[in-house]
Amino acid sequence: QVYDAMRRADGIILASPVWMGMVTGLLKTMMDRTVLFRTGGQFGMTGKVGAGIACGGFRNGGQELTLQNMQTYFLQQDMLVIADGPQFSHSGAAIVGPAAADRLGLTTVTNLARRMAQALQTR
Repeated sequence: QVYDAMRRADGIILASPVWMGMVTGLLKTMMDRTVLFRTGGQFGMTGKVGAGIACGGFRNGGQELTLQNMQTYFLQQDMLVIADGPQFSHSGAAIVGPAAADRLGLTTVTNLARRMAQALQTR
């Protein structure tokens, strides 16, 4: 069901807590299994818009590397990568847990969602 939903989607937002400076094993497994989207010289995700959200226990707690994992995945699927844009222009949305208390991090999520909506409207 997840793979069918991904094929139908115009945009995909991946989110993960930071585990050992990377995405979780569960998300990594899902990402690895979608190699099937790239079989026979066909790229089933070409042109879709992708964005990432990472939540770590501390500011600069591995969120950037986790977002980079997601961006690499999007690029290898021939997707378009969206970041959170101005005022921060980081790699994506980076949150310090607990998320509800991280106003700055939630601002990056709001910016990312806005940028994703803009990118999807122009397709």
